[in-house]
Amino acid sequence: MFILLGCSKEETNEEAGKTIDKIGYGDLLKVWRKWFMLMIWTVAGEMIVAVIVMKLFSSYESVFTWFNMYVLHIFILIAGFFSFIVLSVKCKKVQVKKC
Repeated sequence: MFILLGCSKEETNEEAGKTIDKIGYGDLLKVWRKWFMLMIWTVAGEMIVAVIVMKLFSSYESVFTWFNMYVLHIFILIAGFFSFIVLSVKCKKVQVKKC
């Protein structure tokens, strides 16, 4: 059996936060929604930066000349890497412990 420790609102040294004994789909959906929205915004930010860099340093005239599924896949992999870093830094108390 596993327990899920929630993230506390106050920064204290003691192990604060509520303990969720039974982990359901609702608990996992909250974390998944935050991760998914962070991925969407990170890929959008990468696209904006890529368009700016392409306009400044290349001869491509439009986005559709260089954008394809391979570039999108690379952007998603980079966004996934940064999203795990951001989520682990943002909430350090969320963890699964074995009983």
